[in-house]
Amino acid sequence: MRRDLEQGLPRLPTYDDAEEEEDDRQALGKARTAYVTADDLDEEDAALDEFNALPADERLRRVVQHLRDEHHYCFWCKFTYPDDTMDGCPGLTEEDHD
Repeated sequence: MRRDLEQGLPRLPTYDDAEEEEDDRQALGKARTAYVTADDLDEEDAALDEFNALPADERLRRVVQHLRDEHHYCFWCKFTYPDDTMDGCPGLTEEDHD
């Protein structure tokens, strides 16, 4: 235990080093994050309202299709494929993956 104590941090975690880089401060949990409310959050989004009005199964189908088309990712395989052929993926639905 004595060795661990001597090998440990050379200063208290609350020590504030003015020369410490921002990345180090963030990694050590010392960075302060300022949250600002976005102005556009209060505006109506017709496309979002239309999407939310769809049944849950249709929303899921559209999200799965978007992931496949834009990111070559299969929600059911939990895998990102290198190209749009998605070789090895059995299909679009959960049942195809059983």
